[in-house]
Amino acid sequence: MQKNILLILLSGTLPLAGALRSPAKLPEGPGVALQNQAGEHPQLELQISLEKSKVPRDEGLTLRIEIRNVSDQDLFVCKYVTSGACDLIFSFTPLVRAEGGAIAGDCAPYEWSKHASGGQLEYFINVLLEDWIDIPAGDSFGTHVQLDPRVYPELRTPGHYHLSARLSSGGLLEQHCYYKLKEYRSEVGRLRAKPWRGLVASNPVSVNVTDN
Repeated sequence: MQKNILLILLSGTLPLAGALRSPAKLPEGPGVALQNQAGEHPQLELQISLEKSKVPRDEGLTLRIEIRNVSDQDLFVCKYVTSGACDLIFSFTPLVRAEGGAIAGDCAPYEWSKHASGGQLEYFINVLLEDWIDIPAGDSFGTHVQLDPRVYPELRTPGHYHLSARLSSGGLLEQHCYYKLKEYRSEVGRLRAKPWRGLVASNPVSVNVTDN
């Protein structure tokens, strides 16, 4: 069974398991696309929208995240945009300084930890199904993210803010701290869909935080 699925992934005769696709057409006009290399055509557009544009202070803020494939080929994009194979960073303007210090963390270098060895087809397939989504050219993937006021002091401080986001990824092989597929470089290179690597910025939205 695993061999049949792998042939589908590598040959391009069928899309990667229908469960990986979640097409949802985006509205026209969207965010600004950025790429790591000058002159490179945008591959993704990132759009954010608010469930509510006016929220009481100390209440979480729910956002709809839409990722649209604007390239001419299918792209693998991380399914979980806030962890693992992607970094999704939110920025408020004006910025509110939080009281106290922040704790920064990092992962152990790849060479220090144990990893699945290449050639385990079942593991390779399971990681693709669990962590990645195959977005066909012209389609999009949508998800929701909630911002916690304990993390974002702007949501604890009444005022009017502009909020934007940046999504970045090193793809299946080069994302910092994401080591699951590093031993499968050959298999990744034969996939029909191209892993997305780069940086894309969203449209801005306005948020009004009220004093309850």
